[in-house]
Amino acid sequence: MKHLAKSLFTILIFGTYDASLKAETPQLNYLRYCQGCHGDAGQGSARNSVPELKEAITKFLVHPEGRDYLVQVADVSQSPIVDQELADLLNWMIRRFGTKEIQEKFAPYKASEISEPRLNRPANTRELRKKLTGKSIHSTMSD
Repeated sequence: MKHLAKSLFTILIFGTYDASLKAETPQLNYLRYCQGCHGDAGQGSARNSVPELKEAITKFLVHPEGRDYLVQVADVSQSPIVDQELADLLNWMIRRFGTKEIQEKFAPYKASEISEPRLNRPANTRELRKKLTGKSIHSTMSD
């Protein structure tokens, strides 16, 4: 009887844990996979070459390759979340940290567009980030 009670307890604990993993919120995923570099308020770290999200997201989203780049950021692309959760996370981040102008023009990510860029990360993401953040926002926002 003691063995049965122990087994039921184990099933209950792991069953509850497993169910909670399937229902992660974008905010929780941000805390797990993004906050370590970008901070709780998206402030980034100049010392570690991590951009502030408010400015960076805006610059990335005005270019098609920047949209892919947001999927390819190392801790994001390699996180153990499914494509739909990653799409939800990116959409939440854009609503949370993007400028009003970019939020109005932004087409939300769909799970179907996550897999390909996630699996095909560029060899030098730092160089790509530098290239994307160096482009003029104003030249493409009016397109």
